[in-house]
Amino acid sequence: MFPREREPGVYDVDAATPASITAHTPGYIDRPNKIIVGLQTDAPLKRAIMPFGGWRMVATSLDTYGYPVSPAPKTIFTKYRKTHNDGVFDVYPPAVKPARHSHLITGLPGASGRGRIIGDYRRVALYGVTALIAAKKLERAALDEQPSTEDVIRSREENAEQVRTIDGDYPAFGNDDDHVDAIAVTIVETFMAMIRRHPTYRNAVHTQSVLTITSNLVYGKKTGNIHDGRRAGAPFAPGANPMNGRDTHGMLASALSVAKLPYSEAQDGISLTNTVVSTGLGHTPAERITNLVGLIDAYTLASGYHLNINVLNRETLEDAMAHPENYPQLTIRLSAAPPVLPQPGFLEDEGRRGDADRRRAGAHPSLPGYVRGDRLRERGTNVWVRFVLVPGLTDAVDNVDAVAEIVARWPNVSRVEVLPFHQMGEDKWNRLAIPYPLHGVHPPDAVLLERVRDQFRARGLTVF
Repeated sequence: MFPREREPGVYDVDAATPASITAHTPGYIDRPNKIIVGLQTDAPLKRAIMPFGGWRMVATSLDTYGYPVSPAPKTIFTKYRKTHNDGVFDVYPPAVKPARHSHLITGLPGASGRGRIIGDYRRVALYGVTALIAAKKLERAALDEQPSTEDVIRSREENAEQVRTIDGDYPAFGNDDDHVDAIAVTIVETFMAMIRRHPTYRNAVHTQSVLTITSNLVYGKKTGNIHDGRRAGAPFAPGANPMNGRDTHGMLASALSVAKLPYSEAQDGISLTNTVVSTGLGHTPAERITNLVGLIDAYTLASGYHLNINVLNRETLEDAMAHPENYPQLTIRLSAAPPVLPQPGFLEDEGRRGDADRRRAGAHPSLPGYVRGDRLRERGTNVWVRFVLVPGLTDAVDNVDAVAEIVARWPNVSRVEVLPFHQMGEDKWNRLAIPYPLHGVHPPDAVLLERVRDQFRARGLTVF
């Protein structure tokens, strides 16, 4: 069943029954022994639709995987039954809608229907700096209108120093400076106190988190230049991390600053993520282990909550790419998704598409797939080839034939996977306000998918 699921990405879907705890009859893994293990529906690998959060995500997902939208639930959830997302927008007070429109706050990414609101309150403080400078300039204009007495002259000088301080160098969060870190603590405590003044739905416990997922990218995209040198559109730091370049006293000082943020005021979590090369931890393996353990102990003893430390080694990564069979337990974390290093090696082949087509598909120019394939053939590395089938871009008969001819010359290819294009990633582009180059492109139908697979099979290749 799992190989069949991997081909289109979905094994089966009940497109007519909204999910609930009683929506489906029991689904058995082993009915004679009455074994039911974590099944969504009445059969293994059959997925359910969940329209109570919002109908748009259901309709988009069904269309992506080639399943028709059932008329009954569509009518119910667009005409009669209010979804969670509909309800959220109905109860927004007037002040919230412009805040969402300006991207000061946003719903939780992913249309998960959890009802949480994300706000990047760093932007409020940044705009406050601009307002503060403007106010100081007005103060100076008023002082300039007064006679130059001793007190007025002193006030003018203080005003000039204040403006320079706002625009110039300043002590930054992330260097274990109690004076600066106390400001961060005050912001967390003050904001939480403001939130607690408001009643919650069903008397839920008030919480906040300091562990942004991808919203640091979204808010950075929407924020212009600021006085500390950050340029317009640059990402903010993730989670509770200091802004890039602000922590100048090392990883321990950075961690100790974050550890001061009170978990009692941010019970959804406070996250710090650091990346370091192994040589940055010491000269010998024993020294590196000792230093890393000491850093983790110091952060924990200082009441730190959540710490990710990524220790990278370029040589290990390069050797793992060349010899993945030697690293069965190595995990590479990309975009918060931890896939195990493929066994055997993977090669995603772009065929003969040039850089222009790669850019159209939203990719960047890179070393052509056939060059990488030839190198893997020379090494004798076992390879799986993945061909992404995009209607109107990679589905032309001559293009598929050209790719198949290239792959057929590699005896080390044990399988070819034809992956149908889908639109599940379009929302990410939209949230980043980046034009999506494949908007409106539909997934390939079953006839096209089988035609392309047959073109690879005609060269004697094992195709899935």
